[in-house]
Amino acid sequence: MDSLKNIFAIPELRKRVFYTFGLLAIYRVGGHIPTPGINGPALVVRSGGGMAGQSFQPEEGRTLIGRSPECEVFLDDVTVSRRHAELVRDGETFSIRDLGSLNGTYVNRRRIESAVLEDDDEVQIGKYRLTFLQR
Repeated sequence: MDSLKNIFAIPELRKRVFYTFGLLAIYRVGGHIPTPGINGPALVVRSGGGMAGQSFQPEEGRTLIGRSPECEVFLDDVTVSRRHAELVRDGETFSIRDLGSLNGTYVNRRRIESAVLEDDDEVQIGKYRLTFLQR
Protein backbone atom coordinates (compact mmCIF):
# COMPACT_ATOMS: atom_id res chain seq x y z
CA MET A 1 0.00 0.00 0.00
CA ASP A 2 2.91 2.38 0.58
CA SER A 3 3.73 2.31 -3.13
CA LEU A 4 0.16 3.43 -3.91
CA LYS A 5 0.53 6.35 -1.50
CA ASN A 6 3.71 7.35 -3.36
CA ILE A 7 1.90 7.23 -6.71
CA PHE A 8 -0.90 9.47 -5.45
CA ALA A 9 1.75 11.98 -4.31
CA ILE A 10 2.80 12.58 -7.95
CA PRO A 11 0.22 14.87 -9.67
CA GLU A 12 0.90 13.55 -13.20
CA LEU A 13 0.19 9.99 -12.08
CA ARG A 14 -2.71 10.86 -9.80
CA LYS A 15 -4.60 12.26 -12.81
CA ARG A 16 -4.22 8.93 -14.62
CA VAL A 17 -5.60 6.66 -11.91
CA PHE A 18 -9.03 5.09 -12.32
CA TYR A 19 -10.87 1.92 -11.38
CA THR A 20 -11.72 -0.94 -13.72
CA PHE A 21 -14.39 -3.25 -12.26
CA GLY A 22 -13.05 -2.46 -8.80
CA LEU A 23 -9.44 -3.21 -9.80
CA LEU A 24 -6.96 -0.35 -9.68
CA ALA A 25 -5.43 0.59 -13.02
CA ILE A 26 -2.51 3.04 -13.05
CA TYR A 27 -1.20 4.70 -16.18
CA ARG A 28 2.19 6.37 -16.28
CA VAL A 29 2.67 9.43 -18.44
CA GLY A 30 3.86 8.27 -21.87
CA GLY A 31 2.98 4.60 -21.38
CA HIS A 32 0.98 2.18 -19.31
CA ILE A 33 1.26 -0.41 -16.61
CA PRO A 34 -0.67 -3.63 -17.36
CA THR A 35 -4.30 -3.29 -16.27
CA PRO A 36 -5.71 -6.13 -14.18
CA GLY A 37 -8.84 -7.61 -15.72
CA ILE A 38 -8.16 -6.42 -19.28
CA ASN A 39 -6.35 -8.71 -21.69
CA GLY A 40 -5.93 -7.46 -25.22
CA PRO A 41 -7.32 -4.34 -26.91
CA ALA A 42 -10.18 -2.52 -25.16
CA LEU A 43 -12.20 0.67 -25.01
CA VAL A 44 -12.35 1.82 -21.37
CA VAL A 45 -14.96 4.39 -20.29
CA ARG A 46 -13.22 7.22 -18.42
CA SER A 47 -16.29 9.36 -17.79
CA GLY A 48 -19.96 9.66 -18.63
CA GLY A 49 -23.23 8.11 -17.58
CA GLY A 50 -21.95 6.47 -14.42
CA MET A 51 -20.04 3.92 -16.51
CA ALA A 52 -16.48 4.99 -15.59
CA GLY A 53 -14.19 1.97 -15.51
CA GLN A 54 -16.37 -0.23 -17.68
CA SER A 55 -14.45 -1.80 -20.57
CA PHE A 56 -15.40 -3.25 -23.94
CA GLN A 57 -13.14 -5.67 -25.79
CA PRO A 58 -13.79 -5.70 -29.56
CA GLU A 59 -13.81 -8.95 -31.51
CA GLU A 60 -12.49 -9.37 -35.06
CA GLY A 61 -14.58 -7.44 -37.59
CA ARG A 62 -17.12 -4.76 -36.73
CA THR A 63 -18.28 -3.55 -33.28
CA LEU A 64 -21.25 -1.18 -33.23
CA ILE A 65 -21.31 1.67 -30.72
CA GLY A 66 -24.52 3.49 -29.91
CA ARG A 67 -27.65 4.09 -27.85
CA SER A 68 -29.48 1.09 -29.28
CA PRO A 69 -29.48 -1.96 -26.96
CA GLU A 70 -28.54 -4.04 -30.02
CA CYS A 71 -25.11 -2.34 -30.16
CA GLU A 72 -22.16 -4.26 -28.73
CA VAL A 73 -21.06 -1.06 -26.97
CA PHE A 74 -24.30 0.28 -25.47
CA LEU A 75 -24.02 3.92 -24.32
CA ASP A 76 -27.43 4.90 -22.95
CA ASP A 77 -27.71 8.68 -23.29
CA VAL A 78 -29.55 11.07 -25.62
CA THR A 79 -26.21 12.61 -26.70
CA VAL A 80 -25.39 9.28 -28.40
CA SER A 81 -27.11 8.30 -31.67
CA ARG A 82 -28.78 4.89 -31.91
CA ARG A 83 -26.05 3.70 -34.28
CA HIS A 84 -23.36 6.28 -33.55
CA ALA A 85 -20.07 4.73 -34.69
CA GLU A 86 -18.37 1.46 -35.48
CA LEU A 87 -15.03 0.11 -34.39
CA VAL A 88 -13.40 -2.04 -37.05
CA ARG A 89 -10.71 -4.55 -36.19
CA ASP A 90 -8.52 -5.85 -38.99
CA GLY A 91 -5.84 -8.01 -37.39
CA GLU A 92 -3.93 -5.70 -35.05
CA THR A 93 -5.25 -2.50 -36.67
CA PHE A 94 -8.28 -0.72 -35.21
CA SER A 95 -10.21 2.09 -36.82
CA ILE A 96 -13.32 3.98 -35.79
CA ARG A 97 -15.89 5.40 -38.20
CA ASP A 98 -18.75 7.79 -37.46
CA LEU A 99 -22.07 6.50 -38.84
CA GLY A 100 -23.62 9.92 -39.52
CA SER A 101 -24.30 10.73 -35.87
CA LEU A 102 -25.81 14.05 -34.85
CA ASN A 103 -23.15 14.99 -32.26
CA GLY A 104 -20.15 13.48 -34.05
CA THR A 105 -17.32 11.19 -33.03
CA TYR A 106 -14.07 12.65 -31.71
CA VAL A 107 -10.59 11.16 -31.45
CA ASN A 108 -8.15 13.18 -29.34
CA ARG A 109 -10.65 16.08 -29.37
CA ARG A 110 -10.85 16.28 -33.18
CA ARG A 111 -14.10 15.48 -34.96
CA ILE A 112 -13.56 12.60 -37.37
CA GLU A 113 -15.40 10.72 -40.08
CA SER A 114 -12.93 7.85 -39.63
CA ALA A 115 -9.57 7.40 -37.94
CA VAL A 116 -7.04 4.68 -37.16
CA LEU A 117 -6.76 4.27 -33.38
CA GLU A 118 -3.49 4.05 -31.48
CA ASP A 119 -2.78 3.11 -27.87
CA ASP A 120 -4.06 5.71 -25.36
CA ASP A 121 -6.21 7.59 -27.90
CA GLU A 122 -9.19 9.38 -26.36
CA VAL A 123 -12.51 8.68 -28.07
CA GLN A 124 -15.53 10.87 -27.33
CA ILE A 125 -19.02 9.72 -28.22
CA GLY A 126 -21.74 11.99 -26.89
CA LYS A 127 -20.98 12.72 -23.25
CA TYR A 128 -18.82 9.59 -22.92
CA ARG A 129 -15.03 9.77 -22.92
CA LEU A 130 -13.26 6.49 -23.57
CA THR A 131 -9.63 5.48 -23.83
CA PHE A 132 -8.50 2.99 -26.43
CA LEU A 133 -5.93 0.57 -25.03
CA GLN A 134 -4.00 -1.69 -27.38
CA ARG A 135 -1.81 -4.39 -25.82
